Amino acid sequence: MNSRADARRRPTDSWRQAVSHRGARRWYLGSLIGLVWLVVPAAALWTSGLPIWAEIVGQILLAAWAGLYIAGPPLFWGRPTRSIALAGVFFFVSTLVFVPFLGPVVTSLWVFVAIAFSMAGPPIRAVAFFAGATAVLGFVVLAATDSIQNAIYLPLITFSIAMMMSAFARQIDLVRRLRESQAETARLAVAQERSRVARDIHDILGHSLTVITVKAELAGRLIADHPERAEAEVADIERLARGALADVRATVTGYRGVNLAAELSGARTALNSAGIEAELPNNIENVPGETSQLFAWVVREGVTNVIRHSGAARCAITLEPHSIVIADDGHATMEEPETGAAAIRGNGLNGLAERVTAAGGSLLAGPSERGGFVLKVTA
Repeated sequence: MNSRADARRRPTDSWRQAVSHRGARRWYLGSLIGLVWLVVPAAALWTSGLPIWAEIVGQILLAAWAGLYIAGPPLFWGRPTRSIALAGVFFFVSTLVFVPFLGPVVTSLWVFVAIAFSMAGPPIRAVAFFAGATAVLGFVVLAATDSIQNAIYLPLITFSIAMMMSAFARQIDLVRRLRESQAETARLAVAQERSRVARDIHDILGHSLTVITVKAELAGRLIADHPERAEAEVADIERLARGALADVRATVTGYRGVNLAAELSGARTALNSAGIEAELPNNIENVPGETSQLFAWVVREGVTNVIRHSGAARCAITLEPHSIVIADDGHATMEEPETGAAAIRGNGLNGLAERVTAAGGSLLAGPSERGGFVLKVTA
């Protein structure tokens, strides 16, 4: 029952939208201004010599036809060419009602027919055919009943105005499409920025919280027998938590960067706290500046994964001017201990892959032939 009611409402709703959208309102204003040309048939009607009642009836019909001209075209904008053609034929036939009142002057109304048809947006060939047929018919009527001068200029005006309005309608449609494209671009930019912030927060908090967790576990084991060392670990936890908070704030505002030297130093501390032997490069001067920040993100994400997932006893980082390799001797599957789900392509590596791709590099991640897991990035 409801579906039938909805189906009955759809045509009405679409027509209501058609006559109320912004483009239709502009058409109403423009067509009202264009009605000044109706002064020609209106004057011809008053000077036709018809009985007064016929002149009054003709003026009433002309006013009604003007209302049809104003309200009708927006109803067919964006509809199939066949529907537009049928509407154009109907609009043309409606002008024939004025033949008894206007005689050959009825051809002046065909300019309005051509404008209304053209603004509905059919293909340019359909506009040319329709306007050409109207112009030819107007030429025949005027040549047979009126002056040759009228038979020449009025059909030419009809055809040229129709083509001009068709070009104008296409320009309006192009502007509309451009605005929609701009809106879509803005929407995608917002989505991309949200993705960037989510990726950065994941990378920052994933690393910091992993190190904090490892240090908290270490402090818990040391607190009974080595309170001094446990106190130092707790101080480190506080420092890391404050740093993570500052990093999140900076990331949200879009100003945060990473430093390769600082990430390598933090990686050494984090790996040692997790009981993993660290083999890290001592010299980073051969890495170009534009590559250094990318490699810093690689170190952050790679070391975080080693600590969280690998169960490794050793982790080595090899650094070249345009490549970096992080290898461990742990479990190559790198599964989440709680769920057993493979972490090889989790959020962290997916986010890192996006960074590498944006920088024009390549990323390889998977089990090593020697056992363990290898992450290699080439820039």
